[in-house]
Amino acid sequence: MCRANLKLIFLSILFLCSVNLQISIAEETSKRDSVNYESVPKNALFKSLVMPGWGQWENKRHVKALGFATLSTSLLLYSLDAQVALSETQSPSHHQDLTAMRNTRILLFFLSSALAAIDAYVDAHLADFSKGYTVDSKINGAVLRFYKAF
Repeated sequence: MCRANLKLIFLSILFLCSVNLQISIAEETSKRDSVNYESVPKNALFKSLVMPGWGQWENKRHVKALGFATLSTSLLLYSLDAQVALSETQSPSHHQDLTAMRNTRILLFFLSSALAAIDAYVDAHLADFSKGYTVDSKINGAVLRFYKAF
């Protein structure tokens, strides 16, 4: 009964955040012309730290956004499930194993959130590169030219 309540509360919070996300996306797209583009990568970084996948969604990378959101939500729910199981255990050795499992899941959640934030930041920086981008470099008189592949 307690696990179901925790999951219901967490899903309700996610729903409220998604409503706020849709409102924020609408506001951001209306302000897009007047935005200082140097601050966009930082915004994507912080949004993905708050809610993994939000920065990717803002960068128009919807598949990555759903992937990061699903991964982080799953890891957080598994951590909560391990915490509930931890409170119900009787054996000290089983308690120690469940504590280690919970801590590992929490660590993986924070790592996936950090990866989502870094990915959103990099995607926001690379969003304005054109397809014909070239880099010329002179090394010992020879000109090396690099082209963007796609």
